[in-house]
Amino acid sequence: MYGIDISNHQRNIDLTAGKYDFAIIKATEGVSFKDLSFEKFAVQLTGLNKLVGCYHFARPDLHGTTSEMKKEADWFISVVRKAGLLNKAILVLDWETEPMDREDLLNAFILRVEN
Repeated sequence: MYGIDISNHQRNIDLTAGKYDFAIIKATEGVSFKDLSFEKFAVQLTGLNKLVGCYHFARPDLHGTTSEMKKEADWFISVVRKAGLLNKAILVLDWETEPMDREDLLNAFILRVEN
């Protein structure tokens, strides 16, 4: 399977072109940022019958407690739900910001999304 990772940085991408099986769309970051192209991409990909994933860019550098990381998870879920993709899309966590070794924060986010 071939997939693409897209966000507002690729806002002008032609999703009807190219051979790919799925796309993972940036949905959110932190506790209040929603990617400007998320909903547009969600509608287009659904219309093209592509498999869809949604990702959250975690900010453990700004939200260093488990309570704050749960707020990030809540924000992510609320945006995905509003787009009608909850229980339809694969949910992905993008964790590339320091501190990388905070398993407590990682687990807080994952368990909150899972619940």
